[in-house]
Amino acid sequence: MGPSHPLDQRHALSVRLDAFTAAVSGPYRPFRGGRDEGYDFLSRDGQQALVLKFALHGVRDLHAAAIQLALQLLPRPGLWETPLGPGLRRAILVAYVGRISLGRIQEEWERVLGALHPDLPPRLAFVAVAVEGVATVPQNDEELGWLAHCARASLDPDARTRRRALQTMTWTEKAFDVWMVLLDAWLGREAPLLMSEIARRSRCSTPTVAATVRHLEERNEVSRTSARRAGLRALPRGSLGEILVLADHLRGTVRYVDGSGHRPDPEDLLRRVRAKAPASVAVGGVVAARHYVPAFDLNGLPRVDVTTLEQDASSWVARLDPALRPATPQERSPVLVVHHRRRGAPDEPPSPREPHPVASPAEVLLDLYDLRLTEQADDFVQVLRRKRDDHV
Repeated sequence: MGPSHPLDQRHALSVRLDAFTAAVSGPYRPFRGGRDEGYDFLSRDGQQALVLKFALHGVRDLHAAAIQLALQLLPRPGLWETPLGPGLRRAILVAYVGRISLGRIQEEWERVLGALHPDLPPRLAFVAVAVEGVATVPQNDEELGWLAHCARASLDPDARTRRRALQTMTWTEKAFDVWMVLLDAWLGREAPLLMSEIARRSRCSTPTVAATVRHLEERNEVSRTSARRAGLRALPRGSLGEILVLADHLRGTVRYVDGSGHRPDPEDLLRRVRAKAPASVAVGGVVAARHYVPAFDLNGLPRVDVTTLEQDASSWVARLDPALRPATPQERSPVLVVHHRRRGAPDEPPSPREPHPVASPAEVLLDLYDLRLTEQADDFVQVLRRKRDDHV
């Protein structure tokens, strides 16, 4: 592992995505990946890919991130899938690892590399930003050293004032539900909500709402106009990055693949969802993004995303297509993704154009980030906010 560059020990690892994007914008550009390309940035010569992780909370997260990175370098098995991965010279993980020690990071990274096919480790690299410093694997690599500098420079300079909040924030399902209510309200340009209204929409207790809002306020992501009202100041990128790491757990996500061996047909599956899924199922993902923003910039339909109040969707999923089955961790191209929600989300009601409810903008935004449509997700926020502002 490369040399450690000491960080101010008072700093918590709060990251500004816009700052990192700007810092690497010379040789790298945000990558508009499809459903199979899991990169966040691609070098302009197409030779190197970056994956940015806002928060690795333990060695399991590190193992999973390393395996996912290695998968980017393998050929795609399906003829319909773009073989971008094998053309890469190197895939680089840039990760903010919190309080995991650099020694432990090195040990666990090398454990994973030792389990891979011998052709892969030379094409994998790691930039780690920890509380105690910044380090690279392999060491003495000029490109990685520069990326480490960019990653370190992208830490929020005001983070020291929010150290307590950042270290103690635990994303439970209830805290997540409160956060989603605040995000939907912000995307809809609603005025700050009464605390009682946040509790009603999130179906959370008043103490849970108060605790979550207090943590977000300490992070400077929420403003309080009075003791009883709260609203997001802007898109909460700090907490968003943490939530994206935990999103599958917080959303109860189940991914389905077509077990028939045939090429997946999301458009046909969408027609079946509209015809056979329970009326409470809300359509999300790219379909919903086009509902809210008709000029949404993406050709085709990579997959179908839905949200439901049902904890077990297996019965009605089987009615859509008996060949659908839950995906294994290695199967990274689901055709259907089902998210469970607990709160009363402000879904758009059915219409002649869309016979099922449309998932709320906050749900759709998380779907887009999960699809790694980062630029489209950012555009979705800007257009939606501007659109809602035009109607205020």
